[in-house]
Amino acid sequence: MVSTRRRNYDSVIITKAALPELVRAAMEEEAVRVFDDEDEDELDGWDLELPEDAAAYDAMYAPLSPSSSTPTSRTSSPVPPPQTTSNPSSGTKRKASGKKRSKSENDKARDKKKSKAKRQRKAEAQQQQPPHLYEPSAYALAQAADVHPITTAGSTASLSVCKTGWIGKRRKVEAVDPDLATHIAQGRELIKWDGTTTHPLVSKDGYKLALLARKPNDPTWDASMVELAKALEDAQGKMNFGAMRVDRRGNFNTIAAGVSYGGGQKCPGNLKHTVQNRRVVEELLQNPHMKRMVGYTRSMFRIHFPEMYDEYSKNLQSLHADNPLLRPLFAGSPWPAVSINFPPNAYTHIHTDAGNKPNGLCPIYCLGDFDYTKGGHLVLPDLNVVIEFPPGALIFIPSATLRHGNIAVRPGETRTSWTQYAAGGLFRWTEYGNMSWASLVAKSTKRRDAELAKRSTRWQEGLKLFPKFSLNEEDV
Repeated sequence: MVSTRRRNYDSVIITKAALPELVRAAMEEEAVRVFDDEDEDELDGWDLELPEDAAAYDAMYAPLSPSSSTPTSRTSSPVPPPQTTSNPSSGTKRKASGKKRSKSENDKARDKKKSKAKRQRKAEAQQQQPPHLYEPSAYALAQAADVHPITTAGSTASLSVCKTGWIGKRRKVEAVDPDLATHIAQGRELIKWDGTTTHPLVSKDGYKLALLARKPNDPTWDASMVELAKALEDAQGKMNFGAMRVDRRGNFNTIAAGVSYGGGQKCPGNLKHTVQNRRVVEELLQNPHMKRMVGYTRSMFRIHFPEMYDEYSKNLQSLHADNPLLRPLFAGSPWPAVSINFPPNAYTHIHTDAGNKPNGLCPIYCLGDFDYTKGGHLVLPDLNVVIEFPPGALIFIPSATLRHGNIAVRPGETRTSWTQYAAGGLFRWTEYGNMSWASLVAKSTKRRDAELAKRSTRWQEGLKLFPKFSLNEEDV
């Protein structure tokens, strides 16, 4: 009999045998619980999604033995005594045979269903191509070479990181949303941008902390983004948000999908949805316009932040190799998760997403129908800038450490935003050898001491993933 343990995932029972051995081991660590910055709630409210067919996974990961390779025998119903009719044994035999044939067909149908699920998981795993093997085309490299850096008033000293260096430090959400005139009056620089040029945002100490990435030089791009905005609006109408929330960062519906680690999870897992919402999300992930956007984002990330791209990609590969139950979002994308803020009011208060990787970047797209010179700007208080953010454009920022928000769009206008991200806990998990901090502490005192010693330098070492600019404003 398979043992079970009840977890706080909406009163769902997790079957231990339903997960690979390394994941099951992570669930046995209740004897040691070390509360530290390692235990910070990185993504409030997101739950681990459990396997739909626990019995199938039990069978898949159960240890093989000589007895387990033999099909379990079944006892058929007793055959009634033969009646006094012509050739009674023949009729009885046919009746018993019919019952046996019916059971065999049921077995085949069940096996076919399991086989289909297995093929589907295999196809999903194959879809996750090794991201770090991606190389941008010569055309993409040529387009990206034309950059115009903007030096800002901010520095890396203004970024907030927790003492472990794995996630950002929590900062209070600023619920007041000043208009553009107020930001300008407060001395913030207005960066006018129409999305046709590329601008690295450089800190006073020379780090490229953010990037305004030009739109692709393709006349169909804007039309494609309009179609995607329509698809997102249509998807919102099909979803049931229930008590999920109007997001703490603003007055809009939001949903996240992909792989994360935080919120009390014992190991990395797939973000959970209702059956209906999951169907809608999976339909969105197959949208050709969204796939186009994801491909362009990957290209810009690889070109402008190559070392960071490589770290993200290798970490994602390690996660999927350790746990085949994790479902990838997009083939070749280095980010494991996506968050969608739905229209019409997808503009946020000033905040940070502290649970994300602090020395990492999140790509943000805005979509919709609004005048980007009047509203929808991206506000970065730590860099003291306000940026025009046109629909269909892309901006990369370190969302865990850099405060960010938007200016509201005008009444009657609509705005949607779309962000990919990676929880800092995922990088911690792989760095610790695919285990939690509590498991590492219980396993090895020497390793624990070594990791504690790294805390003081992790953030400074992590800054090396941000390219630096020389005085002549060329990449170093």
